[in-house]
Amino acid sequence: MSGSVTYEGTPVANGSISFAPSDGVGPTTGGTIENGRYEVDEITSGKKVVQIVGVKVIEFATSSAEMEQQAKDAAGGRVGYGAVDQSDEISPNAEGNNVTIEITAGETYDFELKKPAKR
Repeated sequence: MSGSVTYEGTPVANGSISFAPSDGVGPTTGGTIENGRYEVDEITSGKKVVQIVGVKVIEFATSSAEMEQQAKDAAGGRVGYGAVDQSDEISPNAEGNNVTIEITAGETYDFELKKPAKR
């Protein structure tokens, strides 16, 4: 089984996808997402809960000066705010994530995730 994964219309560059039996009986199967594509072998047919995780590639500082500059850039001029980028790119409650679908082995399934609806 294979397909594409996008988030807000952009291919997910790096991440993972898993398919867990909706009734909790049987193995969870999954694979990596690279450049918006995934491929999963040996998946059984049936209802599965799909979980998609997108991970940003974060460039780490190689010196104290570079770390200080990254903290200043992240703070945007606000004192005390030097947080590093969050690594998770896709929210667990994004539209289309953690949904139950009916799988037929060998089929292609594309996932087009969107930001969670505001409440």
